[in-house]
Amino acid sequence: MIDLVIVDDHQAMLDTLRLWFEIHYSIEIKVVGCFHRGDQFLESLRKVQPHVLLLDMYMPQSMSGADIAHYVRENYPQIAILVFTSRIDAKSVRECMALGVNGIIEKDRPIQDTLEALKQVANGEIYLSQKALRYSAEALSTGVAQQQSGEQVTELTLREKEIIQWIAKGLTSKEVAVKLHTSHHTIEKYRKTIMQKLHFNKMTSVIQYAIKHGIVDV
Repeated sequence: MIDLVIVDDHQAMLDTLRLWFEIHYSIEIKVVGCFHRGDQFLESLRKVQPHVLLLDMYMPQSMSGADIAHYVRENYPQIAILVFTSRIDAKSVRECMALGVNGIIEKDRPIQDTLEALKQVANGEIYLSQKALRYSAEALSTGVAQQQSGEQVTELTLREKEIIQWIAKGLTSKEVAVKLHTSHHTIEKYRKTIMQKLHFNKMTSVIQYAIKHGIVDV
């Protein structure tokens, strides 16, 4: 069971999502809070810390989504953050990645896609919608990519590259393990090795690097 908090400045969106999860996905998702103001959500964290925060980045009232994400990442790093947005472009993707969010998905995606994204980030995985993944290639011109601009490509094994390619398609470690006929533990070890080799601490940065150097096609 995933404990979920939703933060969105549109009350109709909050009500719709809560009702949908309660009616159709109550076995998998428990909505423990809905807030249309960031300050209300941050106050609630003193009592309840969810597994996942579904966060609208563009909230004109009180606090921005970026402010909320920064606060949560600094003070409650165990909470996975899934950005739920109606606006997605290279700049917004770059900003989200810089904040260390766990996933990005558009509001107009089917609810089943949102559910899958929630499951993946709750499981410690990275989720990027196909649109976010495409824009992440453009985002490489700044941010994390700047650290790589003058460096040679780190040598990765064929198996490491294959694992990155599957993860970039949105597969979890367990699903990659099935594809490659190996164990979940083995894939997790590969993930750690890959991040150590590339000097990254997030798989989103690994995927960005892989796109830049032609390991992953978008």
